[in-house]
Amino acid sequence: MYQIYLQFNGETVPVKKDDYSVSYNDVVSGGSGTTEAGTVIRDVIREGVPSISVNLDVSVVWLRKLRAYKKLPSITVNWFDPETGELSECEMYMDGFKASLAHDTSYGGLWNVGFTLEDISDV
Repeated sequence: MYQIYLQFNGETVPVKKDDYSVSYNDVVSGGSGTTEAGTVIRDVIREGVPSISVNLDVSVVWLRKLRAYKKLPSITVNWFDPETGELSECEMYMDGFKASLAHDTSYGGLWNVGFTLEDISDV
């Protein structure tokens, strides 16, 4: 059985290990910054907020499915968290969607699709 890396609203997305990367970002308050003396003030509101970059080759059927997910205001995403080694769940939205034809076929082509999933879950 293969590792599941990504599910959208319960549907497994055909992502392989090389198609997927996770970064963890901190959200800082608007009051953070640098003082006149050069002291950095960093007020972290949320630590380790996941951002998932995906770049995969898909059929025209999956291209249409991914475009439909892009149009949703949020997606329930189950994602493989390298920090825990297990699937985690959160509400995310899809940003930066790009598609390009990788190979022309009689079945509608093989498409290279890239996007980023951004966390919008409540703390």
